[in-house]
Amino acid sequence: MVTAYALLEQRFGLGARRFTSIVFMVTRGLADSVRVFATAIPIALIISPTVQNKAFVMPSAILILGALTVLYTYKGGMKAVVWTELLQASIYLIGGISAIVLIGKSYTGGWSAILDVASAAGKLKSIDWYTRYTTLELLDRRSDPDGYGAWLGHPDQADRPFILVLVSFFRDQEKGPQPIMAPFAHIGIEVPSRAEVERIAEMGRSEGCLMWPPTDMPDPIGYICAVTDPDGNVVEISHNQGVYDKAMEVWGNKANAAT
Repeated sequence: MVTAYALLEQRFGLGARRFTSIVFMVTRGLADSVRVFATAIPIALIISPTVQNKAFVMPSAILILGALTVLYTYKGGMKAVVWTELLQASIYLIGGISAIVLIGKSYTGGWSAILDVASAAGKLKSIDWYTRYTTLELLDRRSDPDGYGAWLGHPDQADRPFILVLVSFFRDQEKGPQPIMAPFAHIGIEVPSRAEVERIAEMGRSEGCLMWPPTDMPDPIGYICAVTDPDGNVVEISHNQGVYDKAMEVWGNKANAAT
């Protein structure tokens, strides 16, 4: 899905897509006509003294404007298109950055206070969920005109960071939770004891996000449970799956040598 019309077709049917497309093309044509007419007015004022029949002043101005546009496009070629797009993109970017700065300055406490309010309202619930259910900690929060995001990782791995990136786009927020790992792909996290698996499972049961209860599985799976994050993604919690042993086997000597 890449257009608003595709979304309308998905939600309301092909008729809605065709109707809105036709309305857009008609109104766009009318709007362009108004723009051309408005732009031609100064030209008409300039050439009016030289045109005998005043009925031809505005048509002549529109023809002159059209000829200038064709000449500009023909002579400028791709360079003219690129510079025009660059100018427009610069205006959009400067406007977006200015909006972020002004919004932050207009709110007491700036963006930090805005994010704190969003967190209290449940808008950042995924961050809270991962910091409670896993050993990940919040590293940074970021935002731009498209949405906001967060980095989570382990504070004891500053020299070799592995980061979980959470992103929420404003355009998708009305759609609700959007799981991206389905039907079985999941995040796997090893914990040091069976009791930790059971603690997390009980917390998930009480909060309604327990997917698999604690279960002894055949080797090499170990003792596992699974919970779902606020977006519906599956997070497997395991003990004795061999992650710690394998990490020490492969990387342990390197870590000891580094220290």
